Amino acid sequence: EFDFEEARRQFGSVKKMKGEAALGMCHLAIKKRDVDEARQYLALVASGTASGTASGAISGGKISPRNPEYRLFSTYVSLLSGEYHGAEIEADRLTKECEHDPGLLLIIAEIFITIGSYAKCENVLKKIKQTCPENDQMLALFAHASYSKENYEDARSYVDRALQINPWNLYSMTIQLKFYTRKGLYEDAEAAGKEMFRICPEYSLG
Repeated sequence: EFDFEEARRQFGSVKKMKGEAALGMCHLAIKKRDVDEARQYLALVASGTASGTASGAISGGKISPRNPEYRLFSTYVSLLSGEYHGAEIEADRLTKECEHDPGLLLIIAEIFITIGSYAKCENVLKKIKQTCPENDQMLALFAHASYSKENYEDARSYVDRALQINPWNLYSMTIQLKFYTRKGLYEDAEAAGKEMFRICPEYSLG
């Protein structure tokens, strides 16, 4: 899930669908919390949107600024730049527009949890659960929301389920690291951190 080098290679091999590839690279930059790089890829997408369709669909490899995925990544970049209020308003709008797309809903849930809107995050996750009940990233986000509300038993249960499905889910491993630190198990926390770094050195805990 966080093999950035392989993802770069795959997106870099795309020739015709430049807009989609740039959005993919933007998402990678967001995962790394590299706001400047994410903005560069959004600008690359925007530079080819003149003939985008009114519906926001992808047409001929060009992406309209009204495309939900483009707007979602723009919102995430705004959030990482400190524009919390505007990001929350746009995430509310996108929740309605993307309610049938679990992949985009996961990113919206990440936005809400980064803002600290745990109830909104959980409401989005419940939508995902209807169609993807065993999605490990959904479970990891439930774990984060529960941990942030100090519902530690629920959080631990979500972490365990997520890691059973995907032992490489670094988001869940981050919550697990928080558990170890909270309990004073510093050697376990250090071992968990080293394992995360081994799996993906570019992964951001922030």
